[in-house]
Amino acid sequence: MRTFNCPKCENQELHYVNGEKVAACSSCGGMFVKRGTNADAVTSAIDSAAVANDAKGGRCPNDHTILARAAIDLANGQTIHLERCSSCNGIWFDAGEWQALAHDHLLDSIDEFWTPEYRTRHRHESEAREADERDRVAFGELYDELNALATKLRKNPRRSQALAYLSERSRT
Repeated sequence: MRTFNCPKCENQELHYVNGEKVAACSSCGGMFVKRGTNADAVTSAIDSAAVANDAKGGRCPNDHTILARAAIDLANGQTIHLERCSSCNGIWFDAGEWQALAHDHLLDSIDEFWTPEYRTRHRHESEAREADERDRVAFGELYDELNALATKLRKNPRRSQALAYLSERSRT
């Protein structure tokens, strides 16, 4: 069996779990999962240790290719970054990432995270959330009322007239 090092700890050697499909780091709790590995093999390899390594990139422990990162938004509002090797398609999971994806039922969609369509959609959704937050801060207590009014106007056939009316009334 071949040995290789953790992409996050760099000098820490990974150890195989369940054959040669899953390799785990005893230092940071991360794991490298080779393409085609079934979920049961990964679930039994999970260590409960958690170290904050999400911001750090790395190289594939298998062939030393730089790992491509994908940002994934979880249901709890947290964003995690998975790393995948573009050569062997193995995926690096930092401690806790596999469980977070399983909790949000995202493991079946894992290959989509690196597609241009997903990345574009993710970027647009992220930009929309940021713009919404800027508006919330800028308008303060008016934000919810303005949002409700915008929703009503969007469906109104006389929207243009209503906007003109608001513009005129807000000047006086």
